[in-house]
Amino acid sequence: MTLYLNETIKAKIKSNFDSKIEKLKNEHSIELSQFQAEINALKTKENFKFTKLHEKRLEIMEITYKLINEVLIQLNQYVSPLKRIPNGKTFLDNDNDLQKSFLKKHREYTNHYMNHRFYYDLETKKLKN
Repeated sequence: MTLYLNETIKAKIKSNFDSKIEKLKNEHSIELSQFQAEINALKTKENFKFTKLHEKRLEIMEITYKLINEVLIQLNQYVSPLKRIPNGKTFLDNDNDLQKSFLKKHREYTNHYMNHRFYYDLETKKLKN
């Protein structure tokens, strides 16, 4: 009879603890699900910001590449030993015009770079300096 009472009490205690453990597991599972949802929402938000930043960087890099090419074209025309001199211009007038064109394009590139240098990574900035 004592054995029967001991086993009955053990079973009731075990059943009581098992139900409490299941209840705690369910509560923690719900909390974990909510936490995971919050983490996913934050990741999505950060990924959106990251994507927008890279889109902007690509736009800036495209404009920079175009300006660098334009500066090189103007520089090549300015320093070329065989310059075509338009009718009605002297060599010096033509040379001054080519120099002004080059300097204007170079200023345009420099202004663009200075206004957008935030978007360049450190390796690109090292190349500039």
